[in-house]
Amino acid sequence: MPRFSVTMHIRGPFLDGTDAEVMDGAYTRRFVTAENATSACTVALEALRSEASFLAFQALPENGLPRVDVEAVRPAKWYESLRSGRGYIFYGESNEAKVGNGSSPNESLERSRER
Repeated sequence: MPRFSVTMHIRGPFLDGTDAEVMDGAYTRRFVTAENATSACTVALEALRSEASFLAFQALPENGLPRVDVEAVRPAKWYESLRSGRGYIFYGESNEAKVGNGSSPNESLERSRER
């Protein structure tokens, strides 16, 4: 079966589970093996939703659970088959994510290690 790269957008706001900083969202990619692109989306979403790192995201009570959208799915390149692709790129732009001086704690996208 072919291998696919599935990029997903996690929409917040939410707490990432490690500190009290509010994140507006995150991007993540998973490499999965599936029969076709549609199946790859399903496999990637199910895998993400069962990972401890994703389950650690804490939605703010007034916003409900973080929503996950598939942004892109494509056949994986041969050299990508060696990657697990389980990191996140977080971003925060809302007023809740502002620090005391009024600036955003994330001046650019931050990469995180796999948790």
